[in-house]
Amino acid sequence: MRKRDIVIIVVVILMAVIAMMFIPYYSKKLTEKNIPENTISGTNENGKDEEEINNNEPEENKEKAIDFTLMSLAGDEISLSDFKGEKVFLHFWGPNCPPCISELEYINEIYKENPYIVILTIPAERNKSVVEKYVSENGYEFIVLVDLEIRVKEEYKASKMPTSILIDEKGYITDIHEGAMSKDELIEFMGL
Repeated sequence: MRKRDIVIIVVVILMAVIAMMFIPYYSKKLTEKNIPENTISGTNENGKDEEEINNNEPEENKEKAIDFTLMSLAGDEISLSDFKGEKVFLHFWGPNCPPCISELEYINEIYKENPYIVILTIPAERNKSVVEKYVSENGYEFIVLVDLEIRVKEEYKASKMPTSILIDEKGYITDIHEGAMSKDELIEFMGL
């Protein structure tokens, strides 16, 4: 073998070794979502409920839910902070989103069965009359808030529709789910 061939082989091997060192790091970065670290789901490898682990986590490590004030379709000014001390199910949806539509039916059923729970929904729609007509035609009883500027959806980084966020009694985000859920999944997500 010539000296040049040996140098090429050594360089290729070094590049491969370096690449293998960085693959796990970048692979993890590419698969992470823009979801806070305190997002909970299921159990850990020891079978311990991760929500229990998260709730014992110091508050400085949890993400505080962003307060907002919006008008409801009923004409009431509602702030997230109005519900401090209560668990809140915050839901972003769109009237032209088929998965959102089926999920809203489940949310309405759950609300009728559990009227004590706080459900705040925010449609990603800039036309209030479209939302009013849609909610009226479907007979939804939960609170529908109007955000014509789509500001709250952007603040919560709810890029996919639907997006559900669970906020605990102290105002911390405890879970985020992007995409539609079945009724059973919603019940489990809400902790009912």
